[in-house]
Amino acid sequence: MTLEVGSPVKVLPNVVIGHEQFAEYSISQNGSLLYFSGESDFAKRLVRISRNGADRQILTEARPYSYAINLTRNGERVAVSFWEGQLDVFVYDLVRGGFDRITLDPHNDWSPVWTPDDRKLVFTSVRRGGQFNFYIQPADKSTPAELLYASKDPQWPSSWSPDGKLLAFGQYRAGQGGDIWIYSTESRRAGPFRDQPFDEGFARFSPDGRWLAYQSDELGQSEVYVAPYPGPGPTCKVSTVGGGEPHWSGDGKELFYRHGTTAMVADVANRNFCNAQSRTLFDGLAPGSWDVSSKGDFFVTFQPHDPPRLHLVLNWSEELKRLVPAN
Repeated sequence: MTLEVGSPVKVLPNVVIGHEQFAEYSISQNGSLLYFSGESDFAKRLVRISRNGADRQILTEARPYSYAINLTRNGERVAVSFWEGQLDVFVYDLVRGGFDRITLDPHNDWSPVWTPDDRKLVFTSVRRGGQFNFYIQPADKSTPAELLYASKDPQWPSSWSPDGKLLAFGQYRAGQGGDIWIYSTESRRAGPFRDQPFDEGFARFSPDGRWLAYQSDELGQSEVYVAPYPGPGPTCKVSTVGGGEPHWSGDGKELFYRHGTTAMVADVANRNFCNAQSRTLFDGLAPGSWDVSSKGDFFVTFQPHDPPRLHLVLNWSEELKRLVPAN
């Protein structure tokens, strides 16, 4: 008996591919096949949605995007990361269309955040012994990426202070959960801003640098809070029935956040955060994967797709013989 390699034969169409690039199927010892069909859970389309939700424009074909999205202040470019053999940082030009690849290192790079001048990107990478650390690189790729800050705990950048001297980031520690830390470019040190036994994150500096908006699950569900920076002063809960992932408008008069998949906005022009009134804008934000322009006139997010379908095929071994007959 000899084994020979023949030509490939398609036996199952549209099988879902998971995050680790493996097909989502399993075959039992008795010959039954179980598989998912449909679009892969990481294959998403970048979309632009107007403030009222009426105008929705698909910007890209389906790609294996990671979750983070970050717009430049002028709203002309958006930083994303997606998988092309590995996770890398890309920039999509909203004016001209098309991608520019920013990172080329043979390690995963993701969660990009623009500096206030829209010239550089800070992102998380595992280039240093597999640890989740920050690197910074010019968007024009004029110089290589440099290590910005290293820690033994995983880190994800959130936002810069308007003067570019402080970086708010999330840091995860086993047994502690997610906390909010602040890195100083002047001292090159970092310290905690919110270090409680709850999950806190998605910290955003206000445009004047005097406030930090963030999310916390200290009440059992995620809510949006605003606290003075660096403090002291009262912390106010802005959302009332759940919310997360806050974003400021460029003038600091509005605070956007997500409730489920619904875009919400609170009027905070008078800085009376504890009594801010929120209203619904539209439905259609992808959790952890959206941003809003500084003018507040449009959002970018990922378009959801239909959930995959689960199939059970009995006697798959017999079906396989029919599909791939022996020569």
